[in-house]
Amino acid sequence: MVKTFCLTVLVIVAVALISMPSTALAANLLSDPGFETGSGWANWGDSEYTTGTKLGGSQSGHAWTWLNADGKFEQTINVTPGTSYKASGYLKSTGLATGSAWIQFQWDGAGTAVESAKLTTADTDWTLFETPSAVAPTGVTTAKIAYVLSAPGNQSANDVFFDNASFDAQAVPEPASLLLLGSGLVGLFGLRKRTAK
Repeated sequence: MVKTFCLTVLVIVAVALISMPSTALAANLLSDPGFETGSGWANWGDSEYTTGTKLGGSQSGHAWTWLNADGKFEQTINVTPGTSYKASGYLKSTGLATGSAWIQFQWDGAGTAVESAKLTTADTDWTLFETPSAVAPTGVTTAKIAYVLSAPGNQSANDVFFDNASFDAQAVPEPASLLLLGSGLVGLFGLRKRTAK
């Protein structure tokens, strides 16, 4: 009975250890995720901070298209190779004739972007968009996160708002915990074999 209880406790501890992340999850890594102060963001093309339409706080990011200019908000964040990251945020459109809006990030600001689904029709409700998680490759030091509105040609009837932006490190099991779990399982197997004799 005591041995069964000890084995049960050992298995529970091993499962708890394996589910722990290697480092505590970082809080949102973006500066000014609610577009409240305008600090941390580089805004390009047709984009501004607005108090008119917002999800929370006092402002949101606002992008529109006018005479071939797209709107975009960007931040560059330091990352750790081997760590998984994910970007998200809320988008809302009061008019989206030919454009589309999305969230993306690129390692060291180059290469193929990791993108969320695209908002392609006007939606007056705030909708959460998320990129898939992606692991920072070896040698990478930064990620460029962008909240983008783009439209082909000379189109002016596109209007999108961004709010509650986020870029987070995702949990990855710690190798030491996996080693500890493996050692515990080997010990359990040895104990069971010993008691069977």
